[in-house]
Order: sequence, then structure tokens, then C-alpha cells
Amino acid sequence: MYKKLLVAVDGSEVALKAVENAKALATATGGELLLLHVNNSAPESAQHKRIGIVADVPHTENLELVNEVLEIMAGYPVKFKLLTAVGHPATEILRSAEEHGCDTIVMGSRGLGSITKLFLGSVSSEVINKSELPVVIVK
Repeated sequence: MYKKLLVAVDGSEVALKAVENAKALATATGGELLLLHVNNSAPESAQHKRIGIVADVPHTENLELVNEVLEIMAGYPVKFKLLTAVGHPATEILRSAEEHGCDTIVMGSRGLGSITKLFLGSVSSEVINKSELPVVIVK
């Protein structure tokens, strides 16, 4: 466990905390990180098109996210990859974890939404409910 962790990153403060926590877990276990950003605001025609490395995507928001993540990962002694996908965040997180053989998903919590989502956001909740892998939620 904790040998290959998928970390969902969206640029939020809590997602960046999730990167920090995943970095500590992977460092302790000699694991590696797959840092995934899902763009769910793409045009309808692009919803199912998967994209490779975040740095190859010429969008300012992605470049800012790459810089934030690289700052956190500075000096990290183990392998990590920055990836992005287009589509529904929970679906893409689960699909990417499976495709890349991850053993754990790490993501930030959300405190917004309806009463049923009081402590977890809809994406976090959906990933927890549908994942067959352990999910670490960081707040």
C-alpha cells in the first residue's frame, strides 16, 4: 500500500494539502505519485478526449497549477508524473487510478454543498463510494 498513489489536484488549497500529504506517504514507503488534474469545463466535443502531460496543455490555469505542484514537489526523491484528463472529475480519477495501476487515491475534501454533502464534496463522495481502492481524504 502507498506504493503508487493517484492524487487529484485542482489548484484549491485543500488539493495542494493533499499533494503534501501524499508526498509524505510516498516518501515514507518509497512510492510514486501520479498527480491528476481533470478539466471538466472543456467543450462538449472534447469531453472524452484524454490529454497527456499537464505541461503540454497551453492553458494559463494549467500552467499555474503545474508551477504550484512543482513547487511542492521540489526536492522530492521519488518518481512522479503530472497528468490531466477531460471529463467528469470522479469518473476520470477512478479511470486513471485503474489505468495506471494505483493502489491508493488521495484527494482533498470539500465542505460545500447540500446537507448530504456537508463534510465531503460531491467529487470526494463519489470517489469514496465507487472506488475499490483505499481513498485518503485530506482536509
